[in-house]
Amino acid sequence: MNPIAKTLMLTTQCSALCSHCPFSDPSLKRIELTLDQVLFKLENAQEDLVVLSGGEVFEYTQLPKLLQELQSKNKKRLRIATGNFIPLKNHLQILKHLPHFEGLSLGTDTLIKFEAIWFKNMSSIQDYGIPYSLTFTLLKNIRFPLEDVLSRLSRLNLNPQFIYLRSDSLTDETLIQQTQKVKDFFANFTIIEDHLNHS
Repeated sequence: MNPIAKTLMLTTQCSALCSHCPFSDPSLKRIELTLDQVLFKLENAQEDLVVLSGGEVFEYTQLPKLLQELQSKNKKRLRIATGNFIPLKNHLQILKHLPHFEGLSLGTDTLIKFEAIWFKNMSSIQDYGIPYSLTFTLLKNIRFPLEDVLSRLSRLNLNPQFIYLRSDSLTDETLIQQTQKVKDFFANFTIIEDHLNHS
């Protein structure tokens, strides 16, 4: 158990089909927590911070009801991890006023495939003043179009809370270079690194 944050997977559903993600397999059985299960797990989490994740949180069928319930019942600090490829505008007003909501963690994996939606979401997120972080997942055996992603991000007036940089153990020269490019690009922001171990 992570003493800092608890990740609560609401659903295995995700239609983004990112190549590195275990939830991208179209044959994967859809599993969702019930609304009561989510509320119970939130209330009984030992950690003060809970990250709602998936799959894709914004494809969780009970999300409108969950957000409504959380308006009055939530006592935990919350973040939502999303690929940022589902239109978010209808959710941002309620998120802005959600008690203890600390922000969105936006994946960059979907930026190339869903560029128009991704940028529209970013514009809305910034208009609503929703705090956000950016997540980069760099894996040795998966080509990530980092230069294209950074080029697209350079068009934005970014102000993330932090950058979450997930990568394989740094033994691959290309991966080392990519990691350094992210660090250089976001030199003025806090970067949290997480090295993944793959067999």
